[in-house]
This record gives sequence, C-alpha cells and structure tokens, in this order.
Amino acid sequence: MFVTADDLFYYHFVFGLFLTYAKICSSVYGDIMNIKTLQEALATLKYSQEKFLQNTDSSVQNIFEDSCVKRFEYTLETAIKLMRKILKDEYIKEEADLTINNIFRLMDSYGFIHSWNNWKEYYKQRNNTAHEYNIEKSRELIKVIPNFIEDCEFLIQKLEDKFRQEPYFRIISEILKCNSDNDCEFFAYGSRVKGSFQKSSDLDILIKGSIEPEILQNIQKQIDESEIPFVVHFSNYATMDSDFFESIKNDLVKL
Repeated sequence: MFVTADDLFYYHFVFGLFLTYAKICSSVYGDIMNIKTLQEALATLKYSQEKFLQNTDSSVQNIFEDSCVKRFEYTLETAIKLMRKILKDEYIKEEADLTINNIFRLMDSYGFIHSWNNWKEYYKQRNNTAHEYNIEKSRELIKVIPNFIEDCEFLIQKLEDKFRQEPYFRIISEILKCNSDNDCEFFAYGSRVKGSFQKSSDLDILIKGSIEPEILQNIQKQIDESEIPFVVHFSNYATMDSDFFESIKNDLVKL
C-alpha cells in the first residue's frame, strides 16, 4: 500500500485533533470514564497497528511505529483510570490502597483481567518509552501490543458483562430497601460480583444483622416474581463458616 505525503499529513492532523479532544475530555470530566472511552482508544491503537504492519517502507513504518507507541500509552492510561474508578466506586477501595500494582491485582482477583503480571509488564513498557524514548525501547513495546489488545478486549468484555447486570442489581437493591430496616445490611458476593460468572450462575447475598423470617420470605417472593434472570441465594453471617467468610470478605459489595 502506497502512502503519500498528503496521507501522512492528514493522518497526523487527525491524530492531533484526537489527542486534543482527549485532553479536553480529561480536564472537563475528570474521572468520569466509561467503557466507550476505552473502546474508542483501543480502536485507534488497532488502526495504528494495522497501518504499521501494512507499510514496509522504513521511513513510513517509523511514523506508524511512533503512532502505535503513543496510542498504546493513551489506551493503557484510559484502562487504568477506568479500573481505578470501578475499584473506588463499585468495590469501595481506598485511594491509598490503589497503587498501580494493587489496581492490577484487584482487577485480576475480581476476574476482570487475565493476569495482573501482564498489565504490570505493559505499565513497565509504557514507563520505558514515556521517560526515555528510543528506537530499541519502542520496538520492545511494539512486540507486546498484540497481547495488550487481546487483554484490553477481555477487560472490555468482562466490564460489559458486569454492566449488563446493573439494572438487575438495582431491582434487587430496591426490593431490599423497601422491605428491611437499619438492623441489617446486604452484601453481594461470588462469581457475579467477581466477573467470573456463567449464564447459569446464581447471585449470592450475605445478610449481616437481624431480619425477621417473614420479611426475608417477602423479599425472596418479590425477587422470584421479578424480571431478574438468575437465581438469588441468601446466606446469613451469623451462621456462616468463619473460614468461608474470610475467603469472601474482600469481595463483598454492599447492596
């Protein structure tokens, strides 16, 4: 495929507009990130990689190589911001606990990413090129981009699966709110919280505090008659095995 000087000028002009727009969005909206932002960032990286692989002319390839590096950095930063927001908003993690490696560890433990070590390596590669750019480091980074794309697509799929459940979680939360008082709290846990669920997986809910049997029966009846497409199972903290609770306590999500 032949690339003209006009093509390259247009390409860099459009990319410049993209980066300007991204910076404006970042400054205006701060941490308000969503999956669509990550999808768009990943699409630009995949486009750059495709152009890099298509063009064998060294002078042209160097330009696309540079573009791949920049778009890798932007996509990684977008993914990390989204991970941080989810951990703070959905899993109530404290900012002090969210070191970069802990972000990856937690997202791995919740089933959103394949391997936290992969993401640790991506971040290391990003730092290598961001702090001291050279051809050798750039080419080392280029090698990990195919795996990075696969891992980003996995993350996006898991997040989409999670957010598809959100309307049902809201229904459950509303039923619990309308039928209980301040004497008890409800926490979701298990595969539907961790993101490792199958279509047949149930939702586990832990009850902490006292609740009258007839109230729990009424809650279960309303959930059974709702549009929720999965089984909801309740367990009580008072009768739960202490070792089992220790194994799930970090995964609890308050409803």
